[in-house]
Amino acid sequence: MAEFFESRALRYEIHLLVDKRWQITEIAGNGGGGGPLARVQFEEFEKSVLAKANAMLAAGVKAVRVMRDRIRSDGFTTTTELFFKEATNAGSEPPLTVGRYEGAPPLCTKPEDIASRASCQVIGVVLRSFLDKQLITALELLHLHPYLRKLNENYTLVQGALHQIATSQAKTAGSDLKSRVTLLLGLIDAVEAKAREAMAEKRLPAIEQDFRKFAERMAARYDGDQRRFYAAVGIARHFQGSQSFLAKLDFALDHLPDEPLPEMRSLLDELAAGCLDSSQLVMDLLGHQPSLAAALMALADLASGRGETEDKSGSLKRLREAIAAGILPSVVDSLWHRVLRELGRGRPLSRSDEKQEWGLLMKLSDHLVGCCPGDARPAVEDAVKLRLRRLRDSASMRE
Repeated sequence: MAEFFESRALRYEIHLLVDKRWQITEIAGNGGGGGPLARVQFEEFEKSVLAKANAMLAAGVKAVRVMRDRIRSDGFTTTTELFFKEATNAGSEPPLTVGRYEGAPPLCTKPEDIASRASCQVIGVVLRSFLDKQLITALELLHLHPYLRKLNENYTLVQGALHQIATSQAKTAGSDLKSRVTLLLGLIDAVEAKAREAMAEKRLPAIEQDFRKFAERMAARYDGDQRRFYAAVGIARHFQGSQSFLAKLDFALDHLPDEPLPEMRSLLDELAAGCLDSSQLVMDLLGHQPSLAAALMALADLASGRGETEDKSGSLKRLREAIAAGILPSVVDSLWHRVLRELGRGRPLSRSDEKQEWGLLMKLSDHLVGCCPGDARPAVEDAVKLRLRRLRDSASMRE
């Protein structure tokens, strides 16, 4: 037991659930700025942390949890949820659900394919409820083992997502479902094993305050796929906790314009795209829109790097400028993917008057075709034709 204290730093974080998001309210321990914890002090110190958590819960917080990190001298960290409790009057959270991905997910043949941006985009849709609850992107999920472990605790969610993706891939590849599920399970196990190994990587460079130095140290230490993987691990570690999607987007926008290394520029672009996979962040950036048609036109303008909107934080303005400068290709692809997904869902373009649907669709069609990239135009035109067909069928049924 003595080695437990001598070889590990202990760090405690008290998290409060505020507006459906976990926020760190206090950090304590000899791994968080406090003095060393002797064996005789350990129990009393831990009791005091739990007492503070209970006091915060009694003060009207919906839920509170305490996370304990055990940090070895070589940097290996084990994270445990030491305490979790909801207020007695707190309603139960809605269950995690599997989102529906429209289209054909990319085929994965090796573990690296699962961490590609194309696959992360699929994960960002299918596991949206889980990612939003944890406030993480798919990129972070696949590179930090504690997140993968927490995902695996939701067996039904994982099985539902796996079955949906495997079914779609089996149809695309012309293979049987069972073999596709087996292949995906093997790839996912490999991804999880590599994330677990990364936890024991000694002296992994940290971002701290200077991303440029982090990138240079990564470039000096790793090559090729290893550089990308461990850089993604470093980014995930940097944000481990309760950073918002907006904070991560701002981080990418802060560092991407001046980053000379292509691998790091690509990762920052993918981090930003993963943040914008969150519908809530997109709505927060664009603000209130009077209709779905207006929202899709605003989104298309943003994806084109144009448009004017009041932006108190400055994040939207900087995002537009970065898109216009051509340094966020993954973000652009993510935004157009969202436009096409929303256009194809069949939700009314008008919130209150179905008689406006035809006129709004014509206006929206002209707007989208006028600003979408050339390779996206056929998909936009097909989505508009499908909506027109639905409108005609609906009108015929009423006659």
